Amino acid sequence: FVQARPITTLRMEAKQEKELTGDETVILEGIAASPGVVEGCVRIVAGMNDLNKIERGDVLVATMTSPAMIQAMKRAAAIITDEGGRTSHAATVSRELGIPCVVGTERATELLKDGDLITIDAVHGKIYQADEKPDAQDLAETYENFNISEDMLSSSITGTKIRANVSTSYAAEKAIHTDGIGLLTAENILTESGKHPVYLARTNPEELIETIVREVGSIARVMHPKPVWYRSLDAYTDEFRELRGGEEEPNESNPILGWHGIRRSLTQPEVFRCEIEALRRLKEQELNNIAIILPFVSSVEEIRRAKEFLTFPIKLGVMIETPAAIVEIEKFCKEGIDFALIASHSLAQLTLGVDRNNTRIANLYSESHPAIMTLIEHAIKVCKKHRVEISICGEVANNPYTAEKLVEMGIDSISVESDAIDTIKDVVARTERKLLLDRARNSKSF
Repeated sequence: FVQARPITTLRMEAKQEKELTGDETVILEGIAASPGVVEGCVRIVAGMNDLNKIERGDVLVATMTSPAMIQAMKRAAAIITDEGGRTSHAATVSRELGIPCVVGTERATELLKDGDLITIDAVHGKIYQADEKPDAQDLAETYENFNISEDMLSSSITGTKIRANVSTSYAAEKAIHTDGIGLLTAENILTESGKHPVYLARTNPEELIETIVREVGSIARVMHPKPVWYRSLDAYTDEFRELRGGEEEPNESNPILGWHGIRRSLTQPEVFRCEIEALRRLKEQELNNIAIILPFVSSVEEIRRAKEFLTFPIKLGVMIETPAAIVEIEKFCKEGIDFALIASHSLAQLTLGVDRNNTRIANLYSESHPAIMTLIEHAIKVCKKHRVEISICGEVANNPYTAEKLVEMGIDSISVESDAIDTIKDVVARTERKLLLDRARNSKSF
């Protein structure tokens, strides 16, 4: 599968609730991560206690967002962050929710104050005082070329499966016309109660299990019989610390290289056991379209140990996020995995040695870097050799140029964010037609 994110050429519906004029002073600039123009009252979120003050229509302003903030994000009219890029948590969730978002402003929490009335132009990544009104004429022009006709979409039947990345049941409803859910992340589901998942698994495991059964089950029913790939918990230690019961989270200097993913599930298995039990119950309900993905796998031994928790038949996949996983991919296939999902954002960071959320070195971060594309191509070839389904998620799949390259490499499917589905589907359809035409022409030349 290929997972895609809308960046510049994707079909997106801009939420426009404020008209702008054009001669105003910009007070902040950042990266336009989810389009729209709205006006709202600033609410600075410095800690979890501040989330309760977010009311409907407010603008949530934070250094960065995390899965623990999801309920407050749902109430916000827009989101602004100091850090992060187009693939950050704030950007991804905002696009799912359909609210404007500007990330990477560097100084939003410093320059904006609680109660400030501001206008957010999340098409161009600019923030203004509310009484200054930028012109919205170019907003329409920005999106004029992004719309795809219904005739075009109806002809976009592809051999390469187009699936969606979701973290909420709301987002899944928008993906009903895809070939399934290529990545269902667990973090927003597991923090719905405001309690740390480990704390909840220890004090009231049934509540955690029932939450997973309810949320994942609703998505699986909507999509049935199309596949739903559920990724087990993969939260960095700095993301859940301020949740109730999160006081024991360790302080790590570099969480992406730390205690998360399958390595945490195996050494602190309480949450993982609850996840597996929930999936078992869903299987009993005849929701046999759910599969489980193990995150941040780097060795065959991790796969073997994870299998010991699986007491019922379920399709098993792994995330390919590190150079080590690329090197070991053939061993993974021989171990009997059913599918692999390349996460190009993690792979790029760990291969290039670049933090995608660090604005000082953002220019060095590229998921389409030749080294990354070479690693991706290797993984595709090995998986095809062993008849293991291979998919991809991340910005590389969201870019029409690289999506085309992925199809040419033989990727089995592309899993994209909901607002990128139509564009990437059209790109894939055109690429497949071109490949078939080229093949036909070459056969006639002999």
